[in-house]
Amino acid sequence: MNPLLVIDHLADILTLEEIEIIRKPQSTSQERIGVLIGILYEKNEKYRPFERFIKALEETDENHKRMAKSIMNIYVCLLFARSKC
Repeated sequence: MNPLLVIDHLADILTLEEIEIIRKPQSTSQERIGVLIGILYEKNEKYRPFERFIKALEETDENHKRMAKSIMNIYVCLLFARSKC
């Protein structure tokens, strides 16, 4: 996942300071992903951060869209506690 592409689709729920932290030049892509996920985890649920993250992935490109689909499949499995997912 390229968090720099995804954050453009989340600009309305991220502050400028949060975007700057994610874009920190000396950070690796994995560190940026961790920071983005951490920031979204801390967001108030009224902003629907999980749903917005999935939508941002879907809108980024085909690779991110596949990732969103995989995340949603896992989420549904966990939500319904199915043993065969």
